[in-house]
Amino acid sequence: MLLFYNGPVFARCESRYPSLCTARNLEVAAALIVALDGSGIPRLNLRCRSPFADARPFLRAGWIARPYYTYVVSLTDLEATWSRIEQNLRRLVRRCEEEGVQFTEDGDFESYYRMHEEIHRRKGASLYLPERHFRDYVERLRDNGLGRLFHARLANGRSVAAQLVLTGGHPVTHTVAAASDSEFLSLGASAFLRWRVFDELHRAGCQGNDLTGAALGPVTHFKGQLGGDLTLYLNLKRPDRGVARLLGPAMKLRPRRG
Repeated sequence: MLLFYNGPVFARCESRYPSLCTARNLEVAAALIVALDGSGIPRLNLRCRSPFADARPFLRAGWIARPYYTYVVSLTDLEATWSRIEQNLRRLVRRCEEEGVQFTEDGDFESYYRMHEEIHRRKGASLYLPERHFRDYVERLRDNGLGRLFHARLANGRSVAAQLVLTGGHPVTHTVAAASDSEFLSLGASAFLRWRVFDELHRAGCQGNDLTGAALGPVTHFKGQLGGDLTLYLNLKRPDRGVARLLGPAMKLRPRRG
């Protein structure tokens, strides 16, 4: 999940003719497929975010394309974004503001990981990374200007919600991992933090925030209340060649029917 998108990135086509841009992109995709086939990697799975949509070269080469979804919140007009957030979440944001919940950006990884570990243990899900490797991941992102760690804190300084956002040169940012303290879920700190992060990213000139994934469930229901647009992306998978090589001799020995 921390490397959610790994699909191809195409340079912008400067031609005014759509046919020439399409032809150029098809050539690039075909060359990429040849390079990947020659890489020796037995298993390939590419998650391609919008606006990538033309998977025809991959399909012709035997790849499988499956649709996936995410929510993307526009940050170009923050007043419009606020109006699209569901009323109950707006109420929780205001309540946190009235109760003195603070918004901070800092390197408090300990609080972040404590809540991350707690929520995964509570849901019976596996952790993204062991603590040492996760810390290294976050610190490298922050040191290179590619990630920002935000917190919602009580008046006494305790972090009760946190989220890691991937940033960089692209106008759309990505919230890849959020965490919250189960003791304070009813406070609404997660909604407060999401809104304040939107505000901060807007001030930094970002045009959108990808909430990273929209598989059906309670978490996605919460994401859907934040005023984003449901967006389609493609997961391109090449059949596992390592398995094919292993099964090849066995398939030849399998008795034929009839």
